[in-house]
Amino acid sequence: MRSILLLAGLTLALSIPAPVARADGDENARALLPEGDDRTALFAYVDGLGYPDTRDLDVVTLRRWGSDVIAFVIERDGPRFDVLTAELGRIRGEVKTGPDLKPHEVVELRSADLVSAARSQLRAHLDEPPSWNRWAPQWIELAPRTELVVLAGALTARDRTPDLVTELLDLACRMPGAVEWPGDRKDQPLLKLVAKDLELHLRRIAFLYGSWNPDYSFTDHKLRFEHYVEHFPEVDPNYPHLTWAKWAREHIAILERMIAEEPEIPSEEDLSDLEGDALIAALIRRLRYQTPDGRSVMGGPGMYFGQGGNTPADRLLAIGRDALPRLIDAMHDDTLTRITSEGRVSISPRIISVGDVAISLIRELTGQHFMTPEDGHAWLARLSAEGELPLLLEEIRGGGYFSVQRATDLVERFPEAAFEPLQELLVAETTKPHERCTVIDLLAKLEHDGVDAVLRTALAENVTLVRVAAARTLRARGAEGMTEALLAIWSASPGPSLAGGRMQSDAWQALENEHTGWEQLVAYLAAHGDEAVFAALHDGLADRPPHVRYWVMRDVAASAPGVLAAPLTGRELTAAERIVRAGLLDDGRGAEAASASVGDSGREPIRDRVAERLAMRFPGRFEFRKDTAPHVRDAYRERMSNAFRAITGEPLRPEAPLPSFEPLDADAVRPFVTALLAATGDEERQAAEDAFANAGLPAVPALRAMRDDSAMSPELERAYARAYRRLTLTIREIVVREGLPEATVEPLRAFDDMSGTPLDAAALQSAVQGVARVADEQGLQIELYYPANDTGCSIVVGPAGPRGQYRFDLHGFASQSGGKDLPSMMLSYCDDVLELFARRPERSLSSRLRIWP
Repeated sequence: MRSILLLAGLTLALSIPAPVARADGDENARALLPEGDDRTALFAYVDGLGYPDTRDLDVVTLRRWGSDVIAFVIERDGPRFDVLTAELGRIRGEVKTGPDLKPHEVVELRSADLVSAARSQLRAHLDEPPSWNRWAPQWIELAPRTELVVLAGALTARDRTPDLVTELLDLACRMPGAVEWPGDRKDQPLLKLVAKDLELHLRRIAFLYGSWNPDYSFTDHKLRFEHYVEHFPEVDPNYPHLTWAKWAREHIAILERMIAEEPEIPSEEDLSDLEGDALIAALIRRLRYQTPDGRSVMGGPGMYFGQGGNTPADRLLAIGRDALPRLIDAMHDDTLTRITSEGRVSISPRIISVGDVAISLIRELTGQHFMTPEDGHAWLARLSAEGELPLLLEEIRGGGYFSVQRATDLVERFPEAAFEPLQELLVAETTKPHERCTVIDLLAKLEHDGVDAVLRTALAENVTLVRVAAARTLRARGAEGMTEALLAIWSASPGPSLAGGRMQSDAWQALENEHTGWEQLVAYLAAHGDEAVFAALHDGLADRPPHVRYWVMRDVAASAPGVLAAPLTGRELTAAERIVRAGLLDDGRGAEAASASVGDSGREPIRDRVAERLAMRFPGRFEFRKDTAPHVRDAYRERMSNAFRAITGEPLRPEAPLPSFEPLDADAVRPFVTALLAATGDEERQAAEDAFANAGLPAVPALRAMRDDSAMSPELERAYARAYRRLTLTIREIVVREGLPEATVEPLRAFDDMSGTPLDAAALQSAVQGVARVADEQGLQIELYYPANDTGCSIVVGPAGPRGQYRFDLHGFASQSGGKDLPSMMLSYCDDVLELFARRPERSLSSRLRIWP
């Protein structure tokens, strides 16, 4: 089997393990198992791609970035190596090992037997539950089934284990890939699917090279483009049949032109000597260096500019409309920028051109979307001859996509002429509910006698979102009765329902508008209500949908007047206080609504969010941190509930003690710093770090103070930081939730042994593995809480529930673990905890890990 040169550079940056699926899927959705000539043709196809012949190459396991891949050694010179992975990635690098390296920094090659390695890979894929997501294309990695075909071909080339070859190909036939969805594989030749996988893989990485990994970005623009241009002609003959070839050749021509133009592009220093039209022209030429701001993944203008930066696009935006003639001329400029547009479910990401950025700048400066430069210059000519007002009125009354945006421009520049166009726009059928709210806000800025009458018309709308906006605006203008008008909406409906099944986009938008309107309705009533309003909110609250209860309880706890007001004893609770008290006991989850507008509630119980708002409202009186163990959160809420019991004279309930410790004095902990400062060799320093990390949480305050008084070299600074973050991640408590089977009682004792010790990957993996084996199908859930206050972390162990999509399911700061085995996953999990704390020691951490047997 041989290797093409295209992947030689590209996959160096892009070899990221991809999720795979096991073989027990739908037997009706599978490719045909190749036999005889079909099998020969399959291997011949892969051979014909130009990969190095692997027949006599040594087989190794390459460990890099905390995971292992099977590879064939092309060349090795001391620590340096050049290998071809079974994922068809050409990787050149250098072996790196040592005690000072973090797990993800280690790079090593270990000798392996091809048959054993292939069997191990086969078992790993068979054991892994289905994890391929049809709505989340595998952007970078080649389809896992191609890896199985490569291993099968290597075994065949060496005349080894034909039965294993059949097993590998059989699994490849049933495995989803980067192109085919599970239902599309029935009776397809495996050769056809592998060819499609390769095509899409190459199409994705052809120009994504450099736009994902910051270490391989287009920062050195000329060098990276030359690299691609240099290697493509050697690769192109191998792929005459691929649909991406024509597309790629066109971009090669652009890159060659850009390389030739490079000496003529003005530098940053050159710009300081330019002004006026010459500066505009130079900035447009420098748009080839434009980078994204990182906020958008959908290709919108926010990717390019608008954050007050100093990029070419930002500077052109600051110049304003004087830049329009040049920008209009650049609309069709196909020069490539350094921005990649990657929609979340699109198959073909692309590089944004200078023309794309110019069009976005034009839209930002004018609100216009010109189809051609001629259209743009014609608009400029009309602007010069007629002035802007007639064009604005024409665009607003035309009801186009930008009509509301143009209405904003009208109010800012010609407020005296804005009332009638806004009145027409408010009632136009083409104006969507959220756009009506914008129009209402614009009307409120006008000094016109008819504004209130128009707003009262909007108050009669049948869309809650619009009615709330109108009432809020009318009240701000001095109108009476607005609270009562909105309370009538509350009394007439239980609130928006949850979405059921698939919905068309217009129905989904209507649901979203209604959810947003109700959330704003509740916020308005909580901020402006009296006792009668809160009594109305309280009546029947228990029967409302969870997301509606959440809105009410959250906002009343945060802002309603009269909550915990004097006198604090010997009286009845106000209606607002009864709502908050009920919220502290509500175990519903407010995010059950099918709406992005309720996303801020997360998946946490309503009671936790209510307690959090109450603690924010009364700092110093109450404390609540949602990133602590459940029993600690219960103690926080119990203290809050006792405050309400005290008002009515009810007996107070016992309050559990909150986490605390008696700190050690400086004399007791000074030896740990002294030993660390005095350590010379690696072994001595490691022993000092271990003693430091095991000093115990009571040593933290004094050690922190000593650190401020000690002069350390950069190397000792790093050693201190490692030991200190290990120390502050000491496990102060282990909480076991109800619901685990009786068989887990004995294995759970391994967790008890971890209490009082720093978080350790090996100990955590051992404890988890022991319990996971006997946790039945419900699996095991581990929750880690770190409150960012040097009081150590809590580990909560409980049942995970039904088996999910992933065998290893991590939430919080750690990402999905994909196909990692348990030891390497635990290692990276703990390493992620330490790394994140090192970067943000003031930040509370919370994570969840689910494991199914």
